[in-house]
Amino acid sequence: MSKQFFELCVNNKLAEAKAMYNDSIDLGLTALGGNTALTLAAHKGHQEVCEWLIEIGSPLDAVTDKGETALIRTAIVGHPKIALALLKAEADTDIIDKEGRTALMYALKGRQDEIVFYLVKCGADIEIADKNGKTAEDYAKAAGTETHSKFTYLLEQDGNEDDDEDEDYEFSGGFIELIEKYGFIGAWRQQQLNKEIDEYQWQLNWEKCELLLGNAEVGVKFTFPIKPLGSYAQSNESWWGALLNTSFDKYPGITSLAESVTELGKKLGVEELEKSSFDGIPFAYMPLLGSVVAGYFKMKSFFIASGETASFLLIITEQAEDNVPFPPAEFMPAMSQIFQVCPQINMRNMFKNYLEYIGFEWKDDGENTIGTCKEGTTPPNGEKTMTAKFNEYNMLTGLDIGYAD
Repeated sequence: MSKQFFELCVNNKLAEAKAMYNDSIDLGLTALGGNTALTLAAHKGHQEVCEWLIEIGSPLDAVTDKGETALIRTAIVGHPKIALALLKAEADTDIIDKEGRTALMYALKGRQDEIVFYLVKCGADIEIADKNGKTAEDYAKAAGTETHSKFTYLLEQDGNEDDDEDEDYEFSGGFIELIEKYGFIGAWRQQQLNKEIDEYQWQLNWEKCELLLGNAEVGVKFTFPIKPLGSYAQSNESWWGALLNTSFDKYPGITSLAESVTELGKKLGVEELEKSSFDGIPFAYMPLLGSVVAGYFKMKSFFIASGETASFLLIITEQAEDNVPFPPAEFMPAMSQIFQVCPQINMRNMFKNYLEYIGFEWKDDGENTIGTCKEGTTPPNGEKTMTAKFNEYNMLTGLDIGYAD
């Protein structure tokens, strides 16, 4: 009976598994490879099955023949909601597999930003080294500039939470509105860019206003036109806008976009756009500003060129196409990317802006926001309706999609 129950769970047959379950069922039963029902269900992404198996007492930290737990599996394949369910049930974050790798290492390796966020917040050990002596920091660096920058910021933010004298930085209401309206567009475009540039190294040619990406094997693979917005010094958490950088004076036109952003800030009364310098501002300001500017000015993306002491925020100034498909499956990671660095945002407002961006009409019934495709509009992937569920804090808890016949 336990074997049949195991197969029902692995094949996502929740109702049948519930009907069969009784106290005689061995929840720790393993199949080939040492996998429990929970481990395999987590690997396959069967969220409701996993949540139920956790609820009825399945062993959270059972290891396979490779030393992998259900949490490690979710980090490898990328199932953040299952990872969160496991962590809420107090799954061990620091178990190592036979390669000496933790769930955090795998999440960083696969650029699973949401899972990295949960693991760091749950106190995952960042000092553990794998068989080759590599720590989580090494995995973050290998995953590329964006992943490393986010990881660094998360660690700084997490450390500050234990300091009673530090408080979460609050951005202005006007800046938050811009993030909710344009930030997810910029974040999504930046995610698309990362799929192109992968792990290439960067170089800057200020004279030509170009970002060069490549490596020793292929040479220069990509060349993008850029305009700098400013630089961030990690040592004192300060932002120095491009208009204040006198070294740019010898490059005509290089600060033209920074000037436009400043003028927009004056027009809208948003200091995060208007001011050219800030002290004590978090690193999160850079990806947030980059997302807003790329989204508002309809440009390809932003790029953070991270150095040892300072990082440059660059806008890739190629014009973005308005008709690029933006499916809801990709909106969720874009919104999560913004929320991780700016918990102030209202997810409901951001979702409404997303619906308008893809040509949907929307209405609220208090709990849900319902989007309907406008007449004569072609949705990204045949979607006809989208119903987003929010809790009392306007955090997204579910998204149901209806497709055209």
